[in-house]
Amino acid sequence: MRNIDFKKRTFLKYAIYGFPILPVLFKAKVAVGSESFPSNDGFISIRPFLDPKDWLDCNSKKPLKDHSYALINALKESNKIYLPPVKGYYLFQNVVLPKGTILKGESELPYVANDIKDIIGNGSAVSNFDSKCPIFKFNNHVSLKGLALYGNKNIDGLISATGSKVSNIRLSKCGFYNFRIGIGSLSNYIKVDVEDCNVSSNNIGIANVVDSKLTLSTINANVMYGIKLSDGANDNIFSALKIEWNGENNLYVKNAVNNVISTSILDRSGKAGIYLENSEIILNEIIIRRSGGSSNIPKESTHIYIKGGNAIINNIITKSGRNDDGKGKLSPDFSIYAENDASLIISDSDLTGRSVDSVYEMSGNDMKIRNSKK
Repeated sequence: MRNIDFKKRTFLKYAIYGFPILPVLFKAKVAVGSESFPSNDGFISIRPFLDPKDWLDCNSKKPLKDHSYALINALKESNKIYLPPVKGYYLFQNVVLPKGTILKGESELPYVANDIKDIIGNGSAVSNFDSKCPIFKFNNHVSLKGLALYGNKNIDGLISATGSKVSNIRLSKCGFYNFRIGIGSLSNYIKVDVEDCNVSSNNIGIANVVDSKLTLSTINANVMYGIKLSDGANDNIFSALKIEWNGENNLYVKNAVNNVISTSILDRSGKAGIYLENSEIILNEIIIRRSGGSSNIPKESTHIYIKGGNAIINNIITKSGRNDDGKGKLSPDFSIYAENDASLIISDSDLTGRSVDSVYEMSGNDMKIRNSKK
């Protein structure tokens, strides 16, 4: 090992103590870095844009005033707006979200929200001021994070500002409650990425999505369908979802192709757990439980109903049962109910979770079942 000359070491010692240049430079770099990446990530709060009386209104148990002006004015200053938690909720109507808008809040998302009182005290909660108007109107490239949105059954959660398809919407850690459609719209298609959201207590949970990815979310207790894909709602990926307790079907697919659902649990739908008509779909690594809990019609008391179209089904487990309290109908009657020239390939699955028969097949179907329990 090479010895360092004593004089050199002494010089270095006094150079460090006498000329603290490096620490100064290091501190300067940290200071610059802190300014470049501030703790709030460039978001501005909506609070300074609210009249003090309206801020008190947001924090009341029954807000009454229209707070839209504050968000509109804040969006003139920045495209990144922070909605701090409130004790009540914000009331907006027809607020157009320009391209590139990011709205961020902090919310505890209730499992269900059957009344607006259910979102009070949950943080950054938002509802519509006018029951006939949407909360927001979306342009492309808009992101929402950490918001609990409560609408009404006459409006949809995602309305286009232009009336045409909206693309590249990103939703994270948000709740959608009491809308006609929670995520989606009856009037236009939506391309959306959804992660860690709760979609509950709507007429329909999710509908009219295309080229979309939805993951790590709960879609439950919607009046009709958990997810509805029809007439061109194609090319979607659904993974790691809990889809349960929806009034009709947990998943309804009609005239839609190139959709994949995987690694998910579907539980206690009112009718068929999965309804497929003239569609193409891949179902992989799914547990389907207690489907058809409120129907006495055989083709509705099934885990999977398929009418025409094609389905590839791998690694699914079916289970029958009653409600959580042990009451209610033991369902379903069938695991698979197929008619109208349906084509199915089923492999490595357990189809024994039924009370009558694993497969009800009408003539004309093309069904291949391999390495599966029936």
